Amino acid sequence: DGDEPLKPSARFSEVAVLARTGGRALAALALALFLIHKNAVLAASLPAPRPPPETRLLRRFYTADLWCIARHVAELLAAVVLLGTRCYC
Repeated sequence: DGDEPLKPSARFSEVAVLARTGGRALAALALALFLIHKNAVLAASLPAPRPPPETRLLRRFYTADLWCIARHVAELLAAVVLLGTRCYC
């Protein structure tokens, strides 16, 4: 009765595989949104001393703060370097 070890069912392993692929898809979606946001901010804000864009959508991503623009550039560069080394290695 209680002496036999429990064997994982095929159903459990199927759920584990689906959870793993779902987690990867969620991570890929979050990364894509991160990169789109960084590119939108930089497209709306660079070159740095410029007036806000006339387009309502780009005005939403515009920032005149140079430190904020520098942070976005650094984060985008770090993401590109990390993803590049991951793809290369």
